[in-house]
Amino acid sequence: MNKVVAFLKSKTFGEWASVATALLTVFGLIFYACLISVSFETTEAPAAVIVLGIVTIALAAVAFFKDFFQVVTIAECAAAFITFSLFVKGRVSYFAFYITGDVMDTGLSPFFVIAAGFFVLAMVSAVIAFCLSKNKNKYINQEEKL
Repeated sequence: MNKVVAFLKSKTFGEWASVATALLTVFGLIFYACLISVSFETTEAPAAVIVLGIVTIALAAVAFFKDFFQVVTIAECAAAFITFSLFVKGRVSYFAFYITGDVMDTGLSPFFVIAAGFFVLAMVSAVIAFCLSKNKNKYINQEEKL
């Protein structure tokens, strides 16, 4: 038990941001699944969003345990950005319809708003994980010693 506690205490804020990225992506995917179950857009690719969301979660989990020269956190950032981009690409016509007047009075789906919010927060936490990763701090500390 002491080893687990010591392991968790040794983690930096950046590594905990990777955990946040994974959790936010999970919640984003849950609300996205709710969204696609009640509506469908012709430009949407739900399988791609879900697969890239799962890739983001996997990369965030790997980055929490071992970040190989920041390659994993860079891939985590890229996957989070691509997931959000595919989400937006599939829903841009829906959002444009709402912004231009919503003539059918359908309203903006709460599932859309919540999923978009979680995906944006996942991108932000992925960037934080990259910026505050342990490897980068090692390089900064080496420069200070010189």
